[in-house]
Amino acid sequence: MKIQFGSIDPQARDLRPHTADRVRTALGRLRGLVARVKVSLADANGPLPGVDKRCELQAELPGGRVARIAATSRTWSDAVNLAATRLRGRVVSQLRRMPGMHPAVPARLPAAWRGHLSRAPR
Repeated sequence: MKIQFGSIDPQARDLRPHTADRVRTALGRLRGLVARVKVSLADANGPLPGVDKRCELQAELPGGRVARIAATSRTWSDAVNLAATRLRGRVVSQLRRMPGMHPAVPARLPAAWRGHLSRAPR
């Protein structure tokens, strides 16, 4: 999985290692199914205080699907953490909708599906 960053804010650029680690941790074993994650960090009103730190994540999935998430918070770290957590849920949701769903997708499966999927590798 590749992670691409985009930000013009100097403080946001310093968060690249934290952001990459957080995205990798949030996706966990789903990383093998995600080709690329694009990260965009923006400060809506510059140096003024407030809930204005925005983190946008876009994950490219198999079959041309894309999972997009955005989170806004007072701090960069909170925005990144919230977006990464939401991204995991969105990726799982998108993968479950795909025909021939990959068995590594951790989800609460409907009872009808349980007998048709092999055990996910650990």
